[in-house]
Amino acid sequence: MEVITSKLDGSPVSEVMGKFVVHRCPSLGVFWGSNPATLIVHKLLKSEADVIHAHSYVFLTTNQAALTRKLRRIPLLLHLHGGIEVVPFHGDVLTRLKFTAVKSVYDRTIGKWTLSTADAIASVSKKDIEVAKKLFGIDGNLFHWVPNAVDVRIFKKDSVYPSDDLYVLFVGRLDPRKGIDVLLDVAKIVIRERNDVVFIVIGEGSLKEKIEVAARSLHGSLRVLGRVPFKTLLKWLSKAAILILPSYTEGLPTVCLEALATETPVVASNVGGTSEVIIDGKTGYLFPPGNVQLCAEKVLRLLADEALRRRMGRYGRDLVERFYSWENVVEKIERLYESI
Repeated sequence: MEVITSKLDGSPVSEVMGKFVVHRCPSLGVFWGSNPATLIVHKLLKSEADVIHAHSYVFLTTNQAALTRKLRRIPLLLHLHGGIEVVPFHGDVLTRLKFTAVKSVYDRTIGKWTLSTADAIASVSKKDIEVAKKLFGIDGNLFHWVPNAVDVRIFKKDSVYPSDDLYVLFVGRLDPRKGIDVLLDVAKIVIRERNDVVFIVIGEGSLKEKIEVAARSLHGSLRVLGRVPFKTLLKWLSKAAILILPSYTEGLPTVCLEALATETPVVASNVGGTSEVIIDGKTGYLFPPGNVQLCAEKVLRLLADEALRRRMGRYGRDLVERFYSWENVVEKIERLYESI
C-alpha cells in the first residue's frame, strides 16, 4: 500500500513503515489552517494502484486524486470528514466572511466536480451524507457510512493518576472553528464556581497565544500544553473528568471516540456527526453551538456527580467497542475497495 501525503516537517521524503510505503511531497503552505498546498498529481499519475482512497473533499490533494481518476481511470473512493455544513463561528468578521464566501463558491464548482468523479463516497457522519446529497445533487447510492475508528485496546481508564483536582480536557486545533471563544468563556464560568477544576488545552493553532494570555489571568486553572506525544495524550484522556469539544463544525471527531473508549464522558456542541457518538444524557451532553451558558451548566452538572460520570463512561466504552473498533471499520473499507 502506498501513502502519499504532504511534507510539513523534518520527516523523510520517503520511508517504508511495515507494509506501507510513505511518500511525502513538499508543501508551499497551509490554507485555512488545515489544507496543505501540496502537489501530488505527478505521483498519482505514475501509480500502479488498483484504488485511490482520498480524504476530505476540500483538500487540494483530493482535487488531484479526482483529476487522476479522470485521466487514468483508477477507481476513486472519496472519504468525507465533515466540513459540509457551514455553522457561523465567532472571530473577526473578515475571517468569517472569507470562509463562508470561499466555501460557497468552492462547493458549487470544484467541490461538486471533485465529488462527481468518485466511484464511491464514504462519510464518517450519517448526517453529512444527507446534507451532501442535497447540497451536491449526487446519486444517494454512491454514499456509504464509514466512521472513524479507534484501537480500543490502547484506551483505558487508569486509576494511577490520583489528584485533588478535576480536569476538563480540550484536544484539537486551536482555531475559531473549534469554538475556542466558547471554551474560554466556559472555563471562566466553571472556574468561578469551583476552585478544584483545571482546564487542560492540548493542540496548536492560530489562537494559541490568545489562550495563553487567558491562562495567565486564570492563575493555573487553565493550562496550555500545545502539541504532546501520543502517550501524554493517553494520560490526559485517562486523568480527565470530562472532555469538552465546543466546535462550530465537525465530521465525526476522533477525539470523542478516544475519550469514550477511555470511559471519559464528553460535553460537545451538536454539529456534524457528533450526536452520533455523544448521545445526550447517555455518553455525555450536547449543546447548541455557541451557547456558552448551557455548555457551562452541562460541565458543572457532570463535575458535581462522579457516579454519573462513571455511568456515562461505561456506556461510551461499550458504544465504541460495538461500532467504532478498527476491526469493524476496516471490514467496511475493504468491502468498498472490492466493490469499485
